[in-house]
Amino acid sequence: MLFDTIDKKYYQIIAIDEYYRKIILEIVDEKSVTNTSIFIKTLEEKIELKINIIQTDNGPEFVNNQRKTNLPILFELTLKELGINHRRTRSYLQWQNGKVERSHKINGKSFYSKNEFT
Repeated sequence: MLFDTIDKKYYQIIAIDEYYRKIILEIVDEKSVTNTSIFIKTLEEKIELKINIIQTDNGPEFVNNQRKTNLPILFELTLKELGINHRRTRSYLQWQNGKVERSHKINGKSFYSKNEFT
């Protein structure tokens, strides 16, 4: 999710535990594989649960474009290092990531659009 401030853009990275419905979110100033990798390294500690599998969309902050290369990127290497399996949603099927999409929508309506950030 993207939201603007007066002079800079920020992005929301969110993780939702399917069973307990715990939500961890972080605001970053760049949508990048570096930020998602840093986020995942601290996620188990923040969510206070062992993560066995993580599901993401196919954004460049998570995976390489498979039409160009099958080489893993930093996020995927970080998951492997942590022993976390990676499941990717199918392209153009937003319902597979529905909880995250809904959270983005709710946060956008109730928080980001009603506040001015500096």
